[in-house]
Amino acid sequence: MKQKNITSRLDKYLSNCGYGTRSQTTRLIKKGIVTVNGERVQKASHKVHSDDEVRVDEVVAVAEPPVFLWHKPVGVHSTIGDPLGRLSITECEPNALLPRYHPVGRLDADTSGLLLFSKLGALTQRLLHPKHEIPRRYCATSVLSFTDVQRAAIESGVETSLGVFSGRVTRLEGKTVELIVTEGKHRMVRRMLANVQRPVETLTRLEYGPFSLGELPLGELRPPTDTEWMVAQTMGLPGF
Repeated sequence: MKQKNITSRLDKYLSNCGYGTRSQTTRLIKKGIVTVNGERVQKASHKVHSDDEVRVDEVVAVAEPPVFLWHKPVGVHSTIGDPLGRLSITECEPNALLPRYHPVGRLDADTSGLLLFSKLGALTQRLLHPKHEIPRRYCATSVLSFTDVQRAAIESGVETSLGVFSGRVTRLEGKTVELIVTEGKHRMVRRMLANVQRPVETLTRLEYGPFSLGELPLGELRPPTDTEWMVAQTMGLPGF
């Protein structure tokens, strides 16, 4: 799926279309069988714009985005199938992406919101590894109201059985808190809030790096928006 106003090197564009590695697509280009808007191009560094028509041996090359965004409902396990027969992504909309794409980490079955599907191992590694500190924003509700006491505890660091974790609180309103964390340990946000005496009632992931849940309907997929694509480029995310 092409992105409006996005440019890319020709070799990279063809790689995203499934024509092989960058070195393999460079060889295709040098063979003289690649055209851009009807003109033969033999430079791998040639810039391709989103509205250009690229053909390989007269066949139109259409690029797939490096990631898709999915609004995961509560009750779905973030696994490819489930040995216990529980509802998993295999029975939901992302099944159409498999096996070309894979989920980037997991969301608990009782957590809803943004789950990314990546087609590039390098991109998945960048998004998941703690050293890159990719921000994730969550919205949680509790049975009790949040106060500045909880804000201070969350921002200074909460001790859990998996270690001490902190988050940046961006919204504190009644029984609702929004916070940004840069790690994705198993049930980390739930553990943090439970340990500040505010057990989670509902939890939704709203953002992951440059990607936002926005108005994406529950259970549906979409590719990155133009803005998300450009921000991902500025972050140096693989595939963008």
